[in-house]
Amino acid sequence: MLTSQLSLCVIAVDWSGYPSQEHHVLRASLLCDGRSLPLLSWIVPSEKQQNSQIQKNFLDALAGAVNPVARVIIVTDAGFQSA
Repeated sequence: MLTSQLSLCVIAVDWSGYPSQEHHVLRASLLCDGRSLPLLSWIVPSEKQQNSQIQKNFLDALAGAVNPVARVIIVTDAGFQSA
């Protein structure tokens, strides 16, 4: 597990456009030493972009990718306010 040795995980979560207009990417990246390391990415149909249930399921899946005893800070934009 990438985060197993970390006591603090700062994670950026964001929706991004996909080259096809039919899909968007929901991605979580670990912020570390001025870089971002992808932890989890989902490709989601555009009509489900910013869907609160999709976002909740994504965060639940993300929890499984992070050290369970680490302190976690998640940084999002305003599009994630309903999750």
